[in-house]
Amino acid sequence: MTIVCGTDFSEASARAADAAAALARAWKDELLLVHVRIESLRAGRPFELRMLGGLGRVADHFVQIAEEVKPDLIVVDMRRETGLGRVWHGSVSHGVIDLAPASVVSAPNVAKG
Repeated sequence: MTIVCGTDFSEASARAADAAAALARAWKDELLLVHVRIESLRAGRPFELRMLGGLGRVADHFVQIAEEVKPDLIVVDMRRETGLGRVWHGSVSHGVIDLAPASVVSAPNVAKG
């Protein structure tokens, strides 16, 4: 089984990556982290990373990779875009959920205390 998780290296997506990694370890599955916009990398996480650039919505690029990889599970964070970002791009998480070729798990945007 393969699990695909999107990341933008924010704290919210780090929690989603942690959840995806825990599932991958528990189920002895492969984990593919996907990042569409190039930003600074977080060190210390064992994963395969694919970076894409291009025009259009981030969700569309993410789903394109998921269609190629054919994962059994996709993990996304549920951070909300606000203001013009939401109007222009929409929510990446919701876009992935709408178009996903596999089951999607959403990691909550709440830090554990």
